[in-house]
Amino acid sequence: MSVTNTLATDGMTSTASIVSSTEGDLSAEGLLLRGLLSVGTYELGDNDLVSQSGDLLIGYQFKTSDFRLRAFGGLTMLNRDFDNDEEGAYAGGLAGGKIMTQLLANHNSPYHMSVTGHYATTLDKYGLSIQVGLKKDDLAFGPDVTVLGSDTFESYRLGMFINGMKLGGFKLNTEAGYGFGSEEGGGDNSPYLKLGTSKSF
Repeated sequence: MSVTNTLATDGMTSTASIVSSTEGDLSAEGLLLRGLLSVGTYELGDNDLVSQSGDLLIGYQFKTSDFRLRAFGGLTMLNRDFDNDEEGAYAGGLAGGKIMTQLLANHNSPYHMSVTGHYATTLDKYGLSIQVGLKKDDLAFGPDVTVLGSDTFESYRLGMFINGMKLGGFKLNTEAGYGFGSEEGGGDNSPYLKLGTSKSF
């Protein structure tokens, strides 16, 4: 289970997600279930947007001696509310399909790697996130590159991450950098900060 908050000068996004394995072990090969809920608020010039989305995906994890490959498919929902009707063609509720893949370095690897890509039919949303770095015990750190887009926007992020800091039974993950274009394509380029917590059960 993980909860993240992403802050930028033109908006904020909060996301909660959970991944469950039918094997009872997220590092084992087998079926996976994934759920996600996300809420974002964005400033688009003179217009403000509130966006809610949710996914329900089923997938399978393949495992080698070095990597885990996850492939998901399922349903996604998106709702967008604007302050005015300026972008009414993109407002309201939408439902569609979503696919997602992840390539992860195994926990016993001396380095950290996480590559995640997704595509959803709702407004043709897509994303690619790449983290590659070094590890010391449970701590991982290195550069992060993210591309996000849809029918209505395209943005890029360049930053650094530190993952795996321990706080009680939780792990803290942080990322900071600079974003080019806004989350919904209408704001200024700006620095961003992403804070997250995760816990395995």
